[in-house]
Amino acid sequence: VKVLAGGDGPNEAREIARRSRDFFWYSPLLKPQLTGRVADALVLATSEADVVASLAAAVRHRVFVTTRGAGTGNYGQAVPLRGGVVLDMSGLDKIESIDAEAGTIRC
Repeated sequence: VKVLAGGDGPNEAREIARRSRDFFWYSPLLKPQLTGRVADALVLATSEADVVASLAAAVRHRVFVTTRGAGTGNYGQAVPLRGGVVLDMSGLDKIESIDAEAGTIRC
C-alpha cells in the first residue's frame, strides 16, 4: 500500500488534490459546494489486504474515509466532505473470480 500525506511535499499535495475530486463541476449546484474540498491523505490500495488494513486504521483513529475508483463520476461521490483519507481502489483492477450464480465478481 502506498500512503501520501499532504505534508509530504508539493507533488504529494497535488496528487491528493487531484484524487479528491471527480467531475462534480459539471453541476452548477455542486460546483460551489464541493470546490476546494480536499483529503488530508491518500491511500493507493492494490490488494484486499490494503483495503482492510487502511479501513481498520481509519476506524481506530476515527478518520473519515472517501472511497473512489477511477473518479469518472460527476456527482461528487469521490469528494471528501470533511478531509480525512481518500481510499483509491483503482489499483484493484484484476478479476480474481466470477460467481455467475450469486451475480458477484471478486477483484
